[in-house]
Amino acid sequence: MDRFAAAAASFSAAIIDYWHGQAKFVDVWNGEGGNRFGPATTIGGRWAVFSRPIAGDFNGDGIGDLAAVNKAGNELHVWNGRGSNNFTPAIKLGPGWEPYASTLMSLGDVNEDGHTDIGAVHAETGMLYLWNGKGATSSARPPPSAPAGHPTSEGLQDEDHTAIPSATGGP
Repeated sequence: MDRFAAAAASFSAAIIDYWHGQAKFVDVWNGEGGNRFGPATTIGGRWAVFSRPIAGDFNGDGIGDLAAVNKAGNELHVWNGRGSNNFTPAIKLGPGWEPYASTLMSLGDVNEDGHTDIGAVHAETGMLYLWNGKGATSSARPPPSAPAGHPTSEGLQDEDHTAIPSATGGP
C-alpha cells in the first residue's frame, strides 16, 4: 500500500470532534468502512485546560493516540490509545510549547520513516516547524524561540523537488 492509500485508510478509521459544546469534550465517530461512520462516542471531558488536541499514532503501535498542550504549563501531553476509544493517562513530554499550541497539527509521515510527524507554526515568527516522530512516546521539546526571520530549527521546503517537504535549517 502506498503512503497516500495508507493515509486515506487511517483517516477513514475515525473522525474526532475536539470541541463538543462548551465543556470541550472529545467525540469520536468510528469508521465502519465504505465512507460511513458510527454514532458519536464521547471519550472524555475536561479539555478546556488543553489546546485543540491532535490525533496520530505517536507511539507506533498501530492505535490512534491524542496529543495536546496544557495551557497552564505549556507542556505537550500525549494520551496513547488502547483501542475501543480508551486512552492511557496523559504522559507529559516537555515544556515550551506555548508558541505552537494553537497551530499544532499531525502531518502523517512526511519523511517516510513509518512514524507520525507533527508540525506547528510559531505564533510570533510565523515559521512552520516540523518534529519527526520516533515511533515511541518520548521527551519532546520545541526549538528555541528566535526573532522573526531568524529560525533556529527546521522549516518545511521541498528542496529536493520530490513533492515531499524537506527539513531545512535556519541561518
